[in-house]
Amino acid sequence: LTEQVGRYGPSRVMASSLTRTAASEIAGRNSGVAKECVGTLHSICFRALGFPDMTEGKEEDFNRAYPAYRLSLDGKERSVDNPFDDAGSGDTGADELRRQLDMYRVKMVERNLWNDSVRNFAQAWEAWKEANHLLDFTDLLEVCLRDVEEAPGSPAVMVSDEAQDLNRLSVQLS
Repeated sequence: LTEQVGRYGPSRVMASSLTRTAASEIAGRNSGVAKECVGTLHSICFRALGFPDMTEGKEEDFNRAYPAYRLSLDGKERSVDNPFDDAGSGDTGADELRRQLDMYRVKMVERNLWNDSVRNFAQAWEAWKEANHLLDFTDLLEVCLRDVEEAPGSPAVMVSDEAQDLNRLSVQLS
């Protein structure tokens, strides 16, 4: 990072990580990267999209609209900085469908290859998000990939911590 900062400047190097903890570690080091240029891909996309309203914490509203797909309400919320933190225990069948849906999406599996149960859940989930003008964590990455020309601050270079662990969607975005 220090070499990249020396070459491009502290605000032209973006450093991403998979977790909030790793992002804090990067920001806390004397790498010279501007703190606003460090974060998880999700948090970077969240900022790039202007801090959109998110589905997290609104599962009860979804459950009222789609009781057949009741999601667990275990009181745990995911963070924009790390959507996999405190994701909950997944007490319901719909929780498992949502996990499968997210997995298909981050792997960029074509919809016609999804199993029918996930495809049916996806229709309800997407209709609810659209009706309420909400994004979920995977939307952050998908929408940025589709609609955002360049990362905030127009970085010259992006460094990804633990890049070997990125999923296909994250790699495409990077």
